[in-house]
Amino acid sequence: DSVRGKFRFNTNNHPIQDWYLLEVIRDPVHGDLTNTIVATILEDHEDAYASDCSLTG
Repeated sequence: DSVRGKFRFNTNNHPIQDWYLLEVIRDPVHGDLTNTIVATILEDHEDAYASDCSLTG
């Protein structure tokens, strides 16, 4: 895990990670704008071309 959440590198050194749909909402108490997770769009998403890459890790 990292500050970004679940995260690791694929064999082509691109990240494998979850993608989220975010909504910016205003905190009703403090008035600050905050990113809020609405849904998980993709889980453990990999680069589509990782299998074509000649890197081995």
